Amino acid sequence: MGKPIRIFRHSEHEGPGYLLDVIGRHGIPVELVAIDRSEPVSADTDAVAGLVFLGGPSDVHDGAPWIARQVALVRRAVGEGVPVLGHAFGAELVTHALGGMVVRSRYRRVGWFPVRCLDNPGARRWLRGVQGGFDLFHWQEHAFSLPPGATPILDSPWCLTEGYVMGRVLALQGHLEVTEAMVRQQVTVKGGPWSRLQGTAPPDNLTLNWEGVVQGGETITAQAAAKVEALQRVADIVYTHWLSLLPR
Repeated sequence: MGKPIRIFRHSEHEGPGYLLDVIGRHGIPVELVAIDRSEPVSADTDAVAGLVFLGGPSDVHDGAPWIARQVALVRRAVGEGVPVLGHAFGAELVTHALGGMVVRSRYRRVGWFPVRCLDNPGARRWLRGVQGGFDLFHWQEHAFSLPPGATPILDSPWCLTEGYVMGRVLALQGHLEVTEAMVRQQVTVKGGPWSRLQGTAPPDNLTLNWEGVVQGGETITAQAAAKVEALQRVADIVYTHWLSLLPR
């Protein structure tokens, strides 16, 4: 069956979602490493076709030993030409490993927000057929800069670097992988962002102030079905291109 794609999960509520469906359609095996269950981080890259790092509540500057091990793994994989994909915290981890800056953002983003497709060769290659931009699901408190040698492919009014590519590396600040069920779970999961941002139950309106850009839970879930359907058309394009970079 060939080498598997190794996926690192950092929270039980932030799994691979739709990415798993796309990988499955290509007949590629998957190996899930549940960091949230204290599963170990292997430094071996010889046995994998690619690496995926998912979202989670951690900060790359936390100093946890597993973060340091994943940073070292990213550097080794990129040096060896192994395709790497990062979402949200996973993208921050990849960015940190490759020399970019990861900082607490001026705007914490929670909900559905438009991102713009940039007009450069890298963006056109990875986003082929995507016109203008699309709405991406966000659950972020951090932002990152471009690592040296990276090409930006997405931006937004709230975050200048929503996504970038560098060789076989793709890093996305938002959640391209979400399913409708995942979105609804994020809204209801204990410890969601509203308790930190507002100190109250989720608001029903869009709040824009110094603390962030936060949509209400009802607003997020009411849009989920249509937004996810449109987002998955973009995900098919982006993920298929990343999978095409895997060794044959």
